[in-house]
Amino acid sequence: MADSSEGTDEPTTSRLEAMLNASPALARFAFFAGVWAVVIDIINITIGAYAAGQKVVWAGFLSMGKLADNTYVAHAGNGFSAGDAAFSIIAFGLLAYGIMAINHQEKDGFVGWLKGLTNPTCWKPLVTTKAGTAATLGSWSLLVGILFYIGWSINYNTWVDPGVYAVTAPLVGFGLAFKKLNETESRDE
Repeated sequence: MADSSEGTDEPTTSRLEAMLNASPALARFAFFAGVWAVVIDIINITIGAYAAGQKVVWAGFLSMGKLADNTYVAHAGNGFSAGDAAFSIIAFGLLAYGIMAINHQEKDGFVGWLKGLTNPTCWKPLVTTKAGTAATLGSWSLLVGILFYIGWSINYNTWVDPGVYAVTAPLVGFGLAFKKLNETESRDE
């Protein structure tokens, strides 16, 4: 959009400004996906995230074997690879974008938003249905999905197991959907 009062074709907002003003859901997704990716990357570099003693080859794993012959290698202390570097850049990029966008969108910035996650009202739907049945179902589904992923991954040392994702993704997805449904119902009342 051009600002006709100045007579130039310069956009009134920069591309960075437009990215930072993107949907709050996108900012939160980028933050949580970035946190998850950084944790997985650290686990993969230190002990291997594929299975006990096996390190993910990100190019093979993410392309289902098209960009690399293997999806994993034995973790023989072979340290930091080019694939780890690429995945780290993606992970930290997602995390940085999420933090910057949340900081730009929230009145109290990123730190205020993060403190809001520890607010008891954020967790109240876990123990009462006063906020609505959808909020309670959503909160429990989200919590069970995250705890299942963490528990299974720690117990079996397999942080990138598609079977775990097959259970975790629907639980987290339904949790987010129920919470969003509750917000929509609250606005309609």
